[in-house]
Amino acid sequence: MINVKKLESYYKTFSIKEHKKIKNKLLTLMKKIPNTKVVDRGQVIRNTDVIYGREMPREYLEYFWKIINPYMGATADRLLCESWQIDNGWFQQYVGLSYHDWHMHAQTTFAAVYFLELPDPDQVTEFIDLRTFKKIKDIKVKEGDVLMFPSNMAHRSSTTLHKKRRTVIAFNCSFDNLNETKLNEKLNNEN
Repeated sequence: MINVKKLESYYKTFSIKEHKKIKNKLLTLMKKIPNTKVVDRGQVIRNTDVIYGREMPREYLEYFWKIINPYMGATADRLLCESWQIDNGWFQQYVGLSYHDWHMHAQTTFAAVYFLELPDPDQVTEFIDLRTFKKIKDIKVKEGDVLMFPSNMAHRSSTTLHKKRRTVIAFNCSFDNLNETKLNEKLNNEN
């Protein structure tokens, strides 16, 4: 039998201060991608580019990577890592009856969601507490925020019933080259 011990889950939220300035440009650049609806086991997504390979040019991602770069650098610093990379990214749009059921992201360290359009702040990514098998309900984000979490945490985009569109840019990222000197300094300062 496997015992699941209490371990506080790590997640990080931060606001993109340029959100109001970049929102419409990102949405305009996304319109260059063919409108693609995904209806599959566990998901109904009104529009996404997740099905296209990385070889497809995506101007909105190139633009977004420039914006997110300093935030990722600050996150790497906070994690005491000297390097980071974004493994991949895509957008998803939900409107009407749409959802993306429980899933995880493999072969990456963290998953992240940038809430580009969020008409209802209750329609954020949901997580499962694996000790209790109950939804974690205390994560608060607003439009313009990024929510970053371990990629192996079961999560979903709950069913949207709104007529207003919800748009996210999701991406996977990894951090590397832990600075052991800084870590040991912080540990020594605790004592």
